[in-house]
Amino acid sequence: MAITKLKASNIISSNEFNQFELALECYDQIPKDTSEEENVLLGKAIALGNQKKFDAALSCLNQALYLNPKNENALLNKGIILAELKFYDNAVICYDQALIINPNNLIVL
Repeated sequence: MAITKLKASNIISSNEFNQFELALECYDQIPKDTSEEENVLLGKAIALGNQKKFDAALSCLNQALYLNPKNENALLNKGIILAELKFYDNAVICYDQALIINPNNLIVL
């Protein structure tokens, strides 16, 4: 599992649009209900968001936030997706929640 997650993370980090589908395939190979499920969902959401599959990305982010409502990265990415969809008020709520968790977050500030 760690190799698959690492491979998917490296693919996403390379930021090559045509590689996001491969990253999703890697994430889909990781069993659900693991200690890494929250991070897997976040990784999938990032890959989906980069493919402009915003509804699917939001679904993954909402699942990650269900597992851990204080997941700062999930809140930030949800805010980004909501802003892309022009739901600015909801995006600001996500950013505000992320700032409550980490007031020094330079991405939100």
